Parts: sequence; structure tokens; C-alpha cells
Amino acid sequence: MTQTLSVLIVDFFLPFLAGIAVFMFASGICVLRHGGRPRWLGWVAIVIGVVSLTPIGFVGFLAAFVWVLVVSIVLYLSGAETPTTTTPSPAAPTA
Repeated sequence: MTQTLSVLIVDFFLPFLAGIAVFMFASGICVLRHGGRPRWLGWVAIVIGVVSLTPIGFVGFLAAFVWVLVVSIVLYLSGAETPTTTTPSPAAPTA
């Protein structure tokens, strides 16, 4: 069992890094093109995508997790700033 898991980790690490690189490139281009989030998040995503394709891809792997955490916080905080609309209660009839 342990040997099987070790072999799987070795065999699937590079495809996993390729998937992270594609995810980061796509997210970065989407943010830069459509502007749904701050532009710096898009540029950071593209840098992480490039780093994931280099020999130090493990750093890109870890940075992708940090990027997802930061984007989650940004999304949560931007949702808190959205004003809620309340409907006014109908006025009481005057006699």
C-alpha cells in the first residue's frame, strides 16, 4: 500500500503541476480581461502559473494554495460591502 502511494505521488506530480499552471493562467487572464477582481490578483496568478512550469514548480504549487486563500478572503470581504436593499413597510392608513 505504501509503495503504491509513493509511486502514484511520483507519477502524478508533474500532471498535477500542469493542471495548476492551466488553472492559474486561466484565472489570471479572466481577471485581467473581465475585471471581476482586483487586477493584481490576475498578475499574481499569471506569475504563479509561470513558476509552476519551471523546475521550482513546487513553489508554484504552494503559492497556488495561498492565492486561492487570498481570493476567497477578497470575495468574502467584497460580499460584505454589497448593500442590502430593504423594501419599506407600507404606511399605516390615516383616518
